[in-house]
Amino acid sequence: MANWLRVARHDRSLGGTHAFELPKSCSLWKLRIVQDMKDELGLQDVLFDRCAVGLDSQHGSTAGLPIHQPWKIATNVSELRDDLAHMRYPGPEEHPKHAPCAGRDTAATGFYTNDLVDIIQGAFRRHAANKHTPAAVALAAAQQLHDDVARQLSVEQLLSACAQD
Repeated sequence: MANWLRVARHDRSLGGTHAFELPKSCSLWKLRIVQDMKDELGLQDVLFDRCAVGLDSQHGSTAGLPIHQPWKIATNVSELRDDLAHMRYPGPEEHPKHAPCAGRDTAATGFYTNDLVDIIQGAFRRHAANKHTPAAVALAAAQQLHDDVARQLSVEQLLSACAQD
Protein backbone atom coordinates (compact mmCIF):
# COMPACT_ATOMS: atom_id res chain seq x y z
CA MET A 1 0.00 0.00 0.00
CA ALA A 2 2.84 2.39 0.83
CA ASN A 3 4.35 1.91 -2.65
CA TRP A 4 1.00 2.46 -4.35
CA LEU A 5 0.57 5.69 -2.39
CA ARG A 6 4.06 6.92 -3.36
CA VAL A 7 3.23 6.38 -7.03
CA ALA A 8 -0.21 7.99 -6.62
CA ARG A 9 1.30 11.07 -4.99
CA HIS A 10 3.78 11.48 -7.85
CA ASP A 11 1.03 10.88 -10.40
CA ARG A 12 -1.16 13.48 -8.69
CA SER A 13 1.71 16.01 -8.84
CA LEU A 14 1.63 15.53 -12.63
CA GLY A 15 -2.14 16.03 -12.79
CA GLY A 16 -3.05 12.34 -12.74
CA THR A 17 -6.25 10.76 -11.50
CA HIS A 18 -6.83 7.69 -9.40
CA ALA A 19 -9.10 4.74 -8.85
CA PHE A 20 -8.61 2.16 -6.10
CA GLU A 21 -10.86 -0.90 -6.15
CA LEU A 22 -11.66 -3.83 -3.89
CA PRO A 23 -14.69 -5.93 -3.01
CA LYS A 24 -17.13 -3.84 -0.99
CA SER A 25 -16.78 -6.04 2.10
CA CYS A 26 -12.95 -6.20 2.02
CA SER A 27 -11.48 -5.38 5.42
CA LEU A 28 -8.79 -3.19 3.82
CA TRP A 29 -11.37 -0.42 3.39
CA LYS A 30 -11.38 0.00 7.18
CA LEU A 31 -7.61 0.47 7.56
CA ARG A 32 -6.45 3.93 8.63
CA ILE A 33 -3.89 4.04 5.79
CA VAL A 34 -6.65 3.48 3.22
CA GLN A 35 -8.88 6.11 4.82
CA ASP A 36 -5.98 8.59 4.90
CA MET A 37 -5.10 7.81 1.28
CA LYS A 38 -8.68 8.47 0.19
CA ASP A 39 -8.71 11.78 2.06
CA GLU A 40 -5.29 12.87 0.75
CA LEU A 41 -6.10 12.08 -2.87
CA GLY A 42 -9.70 13.29 -2.74
CA LEU A 43 -11.16 9.90 -3.60
CA GLN A 44 -14.88 9.32 -3.28
CA ASP A 45 -16.56 5.92 -3.17
CA VAL A 46 -18.88 4.41 -5.73
CA LEU A 47 -20.62 1.12 -5.11
CA PHE A 48 -21.73 -1.21 -7.87
CA ASP A 49 -22.61 -4.86 -8.33
CA ARG A 50 -20.55 -6.94 -10.70
CA CYS A 51 -23.62 -8.92 -11.80
CA ALA A 52 -24.72 -5.66 -13.47
CA VAL A 53 -21.49 -5.46 -15.49
CA GLY A 54 -21.55 -8.97 -16.93
CA LEU A 55 -19.99 -11.14 -14.21
CA ASP A 56 -21.42 -14.59 -14.91
CA SER A 57 -20.66 -18.11 -13.77
CA GLN A 58 -18.63 -20.06 -16.30
CA HIS A 59 -18.76 -23.53 -14.76
CA GLY A 60 -21.09 -26.38 -13.90
CA SER A 61 -24.81 -26.21 -13.38
CA THR A 62 -24.66 -22.45 -12.69
CA ALA A 63 -22.94 -21.54 -15.99
CA GLY A 64 -24.52 -18.41 -17.44
CA LEU A 65 -26.06 -17.23 -14.17
CA PRO A 66 -24.94 -13.82 -12.93
CA ILE A 67 -22.64 -13.68 -9.90
CA HIS A 68 -23.70 -11.00 -7.44
CA GLN A 69 -20.49 -9.46 -6.15
CA PRO A 70 -20.75 -6.03 -4.48
CA TRP A 71 -17.72 -3.92 -5.34
CA LYS A 72 -16.34 -0.52 -4.39
CA ILE A 73 -14.08 1.90 -6.22
CA ALA A 74 -12.66 5.00 -4.57
CA THR A 75 -11.83 7.51 -7.30
CA ASN A 76 -11.44 11.17 -8.12
CA VAL A 77 -12.81 10.61 -11.63
CA SER A 78 -16.39 11.87 -11.47
CA GLU A 79 -17.24 10.30 -14.84
CA LEU A 80 -16.33 6.86 -13.48
CA ARG A 81 -18.42 7.37 -10.34
CA ASP A 82 -21.36 8.56 -12.43
CA ASP A 83 -21.15 5.64 -14.87
CA LEU A 84 -20.83 2.97 -12.19
CA ALA A 85 -23.35 4.37 -9.69
CA HIS A 86 -26.32 2.93 -11.58
CA MET A 87 -24.68 -0.47 -12.15
CA ARG A 88 -26.48 -2.17 -9.27
CA TYR A 89 -28.30 -5.46 -8.88
CA PRO A 90 -31.19 -4.97 -11.30
CA GLY A 91 -33.71 -6.87 -9.19
CA PRO A 92 -35.33 -10.28 -9.29
CA GLU A 93 -37.17 -9.59 -12.55
CA GLU A 94 -33.90 -9.44 -14.50
CA HIS A 95 -31.72 -11.59 -12.22
CA PRO A 96 -34.09 -14.04 -10.50
CA LYS A 97 -31.20 -16.27 -9.47
CA HIS A 98 -27.47 -15.76 -8.89
CA ALA A 99 -24.60 -18.19 -8.92
CA PRO A 100 -22.43 -18.16 -5.81
CA CYS A 101 -18.99 -16.59 -5.97
CA ALA A 102 -17.36 -19.90 -5.13
CA GLY A 103 -15.51 -22.91 -6.47
CA ARG A 104 -14.11 -22.73 -9.98
CA ASP A 105 -15.77 -19.34 -10.59
CA THR A 106 -13.86 -17.63 -7.77
CA ALA A 107 -10.63 -17.09 -9.72
CA ALA A 108 -12.45 -15.47 -12.66
CA THR A 109 -14.02 -12.85 -10.38
CA GLY A 110 -10.53 -11.37 -9.98
CA PHE A 111 -10.67 -10.14 -13.58
CA TYR A 112 -12.68 -7.34 -15.15
CA THR A 113 -15.53 -8.24 -17.47
CA ASN A 114 -15.60 -6.71 -20.95
CA ASP A 115 -18.57 -4.57 -19.89
CA LEU A 116 -16.65 -3.19 -16.91
CA VAL A 117 -13.59 -2.48 -19.06
CA ASP A 118 -15.76 -0.57 -21.54
CA ILE A 119 -17.26 1.52 -18.73
CA ILE A 120 -13.87 2.31 -17.20
CA GLN A 121 -12.22 3.17 -20.52
CA GLY A 122 -15.13 5.34 -21.59
CA ALA A 123 -15.14 7.21 -18.29
CA PHE A 124 -11.39 7.86 -18.35
CA ARG A 125 -11.55 8.89 -22.01
CA ARG A 126 -14.30 11.44 -21.28
CA HIS A 127 -12.48 12.61 -18.16
CA ALA A 128 -9.28 13.25 -20.13
CA ALA A 129 -11.19 15.10 -22.84
CA ASN A 130 -13.02 17.19 -20.26
CA LYS A 131 -9.81 18.15 -18.47
CA HIS A 132 -8.29 19.59 -21.64
CA THR A 133 -4.84 18.55 -20.48
CA PRO A 134 -2.01 19.00 -22.97
CA ALA A 135 -1.95 15.24 -23.50
CA ALA A 136 -5.69 15.08 -24.10
CA VAL A 137 -5.58 18.02 -26.51
CA ALA A 138 -2.61 16.50 -28.36
CA LEU A 139 -4.32 13.11 -28.52
CA ALA A 140 -7.50 14.64 -29.91
CA ALA A 141 -5.50 16.64 -32.49
CA ALA A 142 -3.50 13.57 -33.52
CA GLN A 143 -6.69 11.51 -33.87
CA GLN A 144 -8.28 14.25 -36.00
CA LEU A 145 -5.20 14.43 -38.24
CA HIS A 146 -5.17 10.65 -38.60
CA ASP A 147 -8.88 10.61 -39.47
CA ASP A 148 -8.45 13.42 -42.03
CA VAL A 149 -5.55 11.67 -43.74
CA ALA A 150 -7.31 8.29 -43.69
CA ARG A 151 -10.37 9.81 -45.40
CA GLN A 152 -8.16 11.15 -48.20
CA LEU A 153 -6.40 7.88 -48.88
CA SER A 154 -7.86 5.11 -50.96
CA VAL A 155 -8.18 1.59 -49.59
CA GLU A 156 -5.33 0.53 -51.90
CA GLN A 157 -3.05 3.24 -50.51
CA LEU A 158 -3.86 2.23 -46.92
CA LEU A 159 -3.17 -1.45 -47.66
CA SER A 160 0.06 -0.55 -49.41
CA ALA A 161 1.20 1.57 -46.47
CA CYS A 162 0.39 -1.22 -44.02
CA ALA A 163 2.26 -3.77 -46.16
CA GLN A 164 5.39 -1.58 -46.10
CA ASP A 165 5.40 -1.48 -42.27
